[in-house]
Amino acid sequence: MDRKHACLARAAACRERAEADTQNHDYWMEEAIRWLDIAQGSTGPVAVTFEAGDQQSLLIMEKSGHLSEGTVPR
Repeated sequence: MDRKHACLARAAACRERAEADTQNHDYWMEEAIRWLDIAQGSTGPVAVTFEAGDQQSLLIMEKSGHLSEGTVPR
């Protein structure tokens, strides 16, 4: 996954969260817009966290396209 697609995936996740969390809909839509802006620009490294089951993971996309992966302690 390249940097642009990582940002687009994060924007999609924020839009889904906006639909599910109506109380904070505006916040999540602003986050989605921010990730879309990042996907279109070249603002440097991007860190994306996501949850799978009971583990939270972290992806860091460097500007060079290098992808680092790890887990985030809870």
